[in-house]
Amino acid sequence: MPPFASLPPPDPERGTRPVPSQSPWLRSSRSTGMNNCVEAAFLSDGRTAARDSKRPADQPLFFTAPSWTRFLAHLRRADVRSLG
Repeated sequence: MPPFASLPPPDPERGTRPVPSQSPWLRSSRSTGMNNCVEAAFLSDGRTAARDSKRPADQPLFFTAPSWTRFLAHLRRADVRSLG
């Protein structure tokens, strides 16, 4: 996939940048297929966008690479605790 030349301009109402339409949204392998999961898109500027699969038109959350790593680590710890 070719890299993006640039991100779209910020949305003046939200002060954030939309996710480029070329960004593929990925779903967790643990998704049940019931459209009840988080989807992620890895952006060319190094950030990760995350959205609710039930509400794909809503503004996604944006994470820097270190923040995304910490977020996933937290989820993994929470998942392990729920098993025990």
